[in-house]
Amino acid sequence: MARLHFASYKSDLRLTHYLFRFPAKFHPAAVRCLLDRYSSPGDLVLDPFCGSGTLLVEGIIAGRRGFGIDIDPVAAFISRVKCRPIAPSKLEKAFSVVLSKISKFRRSDSDYDRLMHDDLATAAI
Repeated sequence: MARLHFASYKSDLRLTHYLFRFPAKFHPAAVRCLLDRYSSPGDLVLDPFCGSGTLLVEGIIAGRRGFGIDIDPVAAFISRVKCRPIAPSKLEKAFSVVLSKISKFRRSDSDYDRLMHDDLATAAI
């Protein structure tokens, strides 16, 4: 039986694997070893039960093209989000828009200090 060697995998490379806690997540190092062993750069890799997209993310990094499907719509959505690159400039622009929209709800530091220990449940009674 052949052994998988994980030495070449960068364990500190988090990518988008930890954006969402997904049950039964495929271990990224195992996926990378399998991709390296059984496919080549440029190959199309099918993941018929893609879950949160670990194989798809690792495939992108390893130079593979990937196609994933899942019966769970939440899983399919998560894998799409994790695999879609976003230009930093677009991300910064979207973040600026969000900040400007929520700024009107910002409370002063004195409000936060005053409300920090208030029990809001008793205030509504």
